[in-house]
Amino acid sequence: MFTICTPIADLRQPTWNPCSASSKIRKIPIGAPLVVQGYFVPLLFGGIVGLLLGLWIYQLQEKKQFFKKYNDQLEVRISERTQALTNEIVERKRIQQDLQDNDQLHQKAQRIGKLGHWSLTIETGKLDWSDEIYRIFGLEPQKFKPTYEAFLRHIHPEDKRLVDGTFKKAVEKHTQYQVEHRILLEDKTEKWVLEKGHTEYNGNGEPVQSVGTVQDITEIKLLRGILPICMHCKKIRDSEGKYEHVESYVHKYSGVDFSHTICPECEQKYYSEDS
Repeated sequence: MFTICTPIADLRQPTWNPCSASSKIRKIPIGAPLVVQGYFVPLLFGGIVGLLLGLWIYQLQEKKQFFKKYNDQLEVRISERTQALTNEIVERKRIQQDLQDNDQLHQKAQRIGKLGHWSLTIETGKLDWSDEIYRIFGLEPQKFKPTYEAFLRHIHPEDKRLVDGTFKKAVEKHTQYQVEHRILLEDKTEKWVLEKGHTEYNGNGEPVQSVGTVQDITEIKLLRGILPICMHCKKIRDSEGKYEHVESYVHKYSGVDFSHTICPECEQKYYSEDS
């Protein structure tokens, strides 16, 4: 509802005031078709515009509520996805850390056992070594590029034909590769190693890749053979030229522990009443 002043008096009078106290006031609904005496256009048009405007505002409110609801749902989904990605990243980091820990344990085990692993691509002759093999051969990974030919150059001249022939025969016969041989370090130090491996083949029976291990068995070979021992203090010289007690040497390379006792001769010599 709104108020419109509609005078009853003659509008031609100069003192006339449509909203004066003497004027009569009528309240006309917005939807009324006409205003008294035809001085205003019909209000039906204004009512339709208002209705359309109201509908438009109502639709805007509905759209606003819809987008707000959609935005809330989207935020929830983003939050859930972000949490899932965070959990996935944490899990990947954990797996990566476990792999690093396992790799470190693997390297420690190889160093303790003096055992390294290798793989050879037959077609290219490219050879991949683990860190322990570089240590066994006394080489640095940054300065040495392993290939099958480079590997043969580090084998003792007297064993080179044996190693090459044994490997090629194993590949040809589809059998396991195993051979003991000597290697020469750059300072001419001689070592014994045990090679083991097998070859993988494609569908046509052609060799593709060989994989295997190298173990430093120098100390084992020394224990089997002649040990250099000091004629006075009886200490044993190891492969690095260092001397140590027999007990320590044997325990280090064979795992044997010693218990001490007294032989009859020493008991008579050192603990008899006559001594």
